[in-house]
Amino acid sequence: MKVLFLYPDIWAYGGGFHYGIAYISAILKENAHQVHLLHITKELSKKELTQKVRESKPDIVCFSSTTNQHSYVELYASWIKEAFDLPIVCGGIHATMCPDEVLSCKSLDIICVGEGEYPILDLVTAIEEGKDWSNIYNLWIKKDGEYRRNPIRPLIPDLDKLPFPDREVFAYQKLLRRRGGEADILAGRGCPYNCAYCSNQALREIYLAKGGYVRKRSVRNVLDEIKTVTNRYGGLVRRINIDDDTFTAYHRWVREFCDSYKKEFDYPFYCNVRADTVNREVLTLLKRAGCDAVRFGIESGNEWLQENVLNRRMTKEQIINATKTAHEVGLKVYTYNIIGLPFETPSMIEETIELNRLISPTGI
Repeated sequence: MKVLFLYPDIWAYGGGFHYGIAYISAILKENAHQVHLLHITKELSKKELTQKVRESKPDIVCFSSTTNQHSYVELYASWIKEAFDLPIVCGGIHATMCPDEVLSCKSLDIICVGEGEYPILDLVTAIEEGKDWSNIYNLWIKKDGEYRRNPIRPLIPDLDKLPFPDREVFAYQKLLRRRGGEADILAGRGCPYNCAYCSNQALREIYLAKGGYVRKRSVRNVLDEIKTVTNRYGGLVRRINIDDDTFTAYHRWVREFCDSYKKEFDYPFYCNVRADTVNREVLTLLKRAGCDAVRFGIESGNEWLQENVLNRRMTKEQIINATKTAHEVGLKVYTYNIIGLPFETPSMIEETIELNRLISPTGI
């Protein structure tokens, strides 16, 4: 089967790397299917889009979409449906969070809710073999004016069993050059925290009683992927970006990773941390392993907002102490902040600005 992915990534600094598509592509290729990606980084005309689809000669078209890009999915899917007799699927975070809204799009035939590796493989295989695909878990299907909402399957328990994400489908060499040699690695899925503004809270509810939500790959598996990436792309890789939402949530795993990483690699890396998941020991381990920067989620300098609106139970003192320690051990500090929160007043915004003055981050 020939599978065409379309990923609208418009006005996103030339486009980024999307793990969902990369993992699904790897699974499909592993099972002898052909995969092509149309990574849309600028608006296309109807003629341009239909020509690109025609050149790919797909048997099925699969969109993945974030919320801010979904209007492009609706437009482009309508053009494809008008020009071609092809099944059109949409997955990704927006389809998972708002499946009824996405399914209401007249040009979309199938919605994939949740992890898409095995549902999409099952779908493509069933279509190729001429089998019924109406009962595939995770798929919401529109047929003859009716909607079939299949149950969601359990989460993938052992991430080590997945093939490494397919970077080639994203023309990864070009992406590395554009990003100054920064390679992306995802060491796990999920986050143990329930910040009110984050999709993890809603995803955990979707997957309630469907297996452990937070899953870490083994350290060996992660290191093997880094080795594969650095070997394949040679001198292009300059730095490793570890994309986990909270890399330092599990100290035993972090210790093992740091001990092993520094023995095998000399590439600097950076990661996301929370103030209440790090101490001097952990930050020192990161620094010694080759970490050169940490990204703290600060969000707000007002403790009332932190606890009552954001559901983040950490104090200013914790944040200041953690970032100060990071500076002391020689790590660059970057902060994430949110302005314009519900119930936020101008004086609360000033508290966030003042907290960042005290932290003195390398960047925001």
